[in-house]
Amino acid sequence: MITIEILITQICIFLSFIVLKKYIDERLLAFALCCYLINPYLIVANRNSSTHFHQELFLLIFFYYLFNRNENKKNSFILGFVLALAFSTYYLMFLFLGTLLFLFLISKKINYFLNIIYGGLLGFLINILLYLPLLNEIDKPVFQANNSSWGISSYWRILLEFLSGKSIMTKINNPTDYKTLLEKNEYFDYLININYFLTLSLIIFAIFKLRESKLNEFTLIGINIFMFFGMIVTLSNVALYHHYFFSLFIFGYLVIFQTINNLKIVKIFTIIFFVTNVAIFSSFISYVELNSGIQNSDYGKTYESCGCCVIDAKTCRGQ
Repeated sequence: MITIEILITQICIFLSFIVLKKYIDERLLAFALCCYLINPYLIVANRNSSTHFHQELFLLIFFYYLFNRNENKKNSFILGFVLALAFSTYYLMFLFLGTLLFLFLISKKINYFLNIIYGGLLGFLINILLYLPLLNEIDKPVFQANNSSWGISSYWRILLEFLSGKSIMTKINNPTDYKTLLEKNEYFDYLININYFLTLSLIIFAIFKLRESKLNEFTLIGINIFMFFGMIVTLSNVALYHHYFFSLFIFGYLVIFQTINNLKIVKIFTIIFFVTNVAIFSSFISYVELNSGIQNSDYGKTYESCGCCVIDAKTCRGQ
């Protein structure tokens, strides 16, 4: 079953090229897809499909209708409907798409706003019907508060780690495990830091180039990713984790590349990113195989040896 889940994810990634190539330079789109596909954290995390519930499928449908929102009222209706259904899939994805749609609204780039509302109302009605069986089984619903935020800059720190692939270190989050890995692969840390520095430099360069960009769909997506959505979740004072950023899909890379709009720079970045990430992922997998997992961290313990036999699931990291 997990193999099928992974295949669905990979197919959706390639389908995004077909959906988006009409609206952006195909070469920039291809490089963005390459960076997404070779990000070592995303390769590892995609093995656990439960972390994002095929958000990429909802994102493909949503963005298809977002880019075609003003063609007719039907498209706008479906856009609102898909947005509402996203709430049942993953609330942070709903928040990400909702804030993006709000930016489109205040930028006066939506012609049939009422139809989006009507589609949203139908979607939320279906959401209620989906949740009714669950609510009937609960005598008194209790809403538990989330862990508090990791700090004002946490969204942007985690975003940078996510895009650079440094998030893979969350899978080796025990100091002893990481020290052991570095003893066998001493360049592992250097390669991660190279990717981190390159990604940070590219983002800073894109910020300087932003003043030359027109206020189009991709500019608004970038504003939402790198500013507005981050401000909203920061003000919400919620704890953020790297897998929460799956909602960005390929758009983090795509917006940066589109803003820079320099094929040579993008190509050089992608080539370096590819080489370093192949080495990083190879070292990671080699360490996992040699040690039968990463026993004290978030990756490697199997269901047969641990998950089947404990009361507290927290003792089995990486299930």
